[in-house]
Amino acid sequence: MISAPGMSDAPGRTRAAILLSWFGTSAAILVLGYLVWVRFVDPTRGEWHPEIIGKAVGKPPLESQRGDPILLEHPAMIYFFRMDCAPCENAAHRLAEFAESGRRTDFKIYAITPDRVMIAQSALRPLPANIVIGRLLRGSPTLTFVRDVPLIVRTDKAGIVVKAYVGIPKRAVLEGRLSPELTA
Repeated sequence: MISAPGMSDAPGRTRAAILLSWFGTSAAILVLGYLVWVRFVDPTRGEWHPEIIGKAVGKPPLESQRGDPILLEHPAMIYFFRMDCAPCENAAHRLAEFAESGRRTDFKIYAITPDRVMIAQSALRPLPANIVIGRLLRGSPTLTFVRDVPLIVRTDKAGIVVKAYVGIPKRAVLEGRLSPELTA
């Protein structure tokens, strides 16, 4: 009889016990990997960031893809992204669905990146024309709160953040039906 590597006739251990041990170890590794993925890596996971509420966005210097100046008007919904951000494309797709839904809003929608070069195959691809796309010209002291992307913030008329969400937003988040008060 031919035995597989590591399946020797060790005293006190049957082949079934060795297979069961191997299976149990493999299952434990898979479960641990899944838990790590869900908690730290999963790009579909989003969360509110109340520490950003009350921060001033102001009117940072922006330009369009063609180099024309953009004046940020408040109140606004602002989507911060980076070209190399994998979950940003899915977040942009959700934002595009919201913008194209025909739902009336009392605010403009902006998509802002600090990246110097905007690439067609990026997080911009699914954005419709009614979303103003801008590039940040230089670091703005008021935007130091932008650390994680994709980040979507809502501002009031004074340009102060009233809601902040990092991750791929659910439709209810964009529509304002879900807010930090309702999900906490």
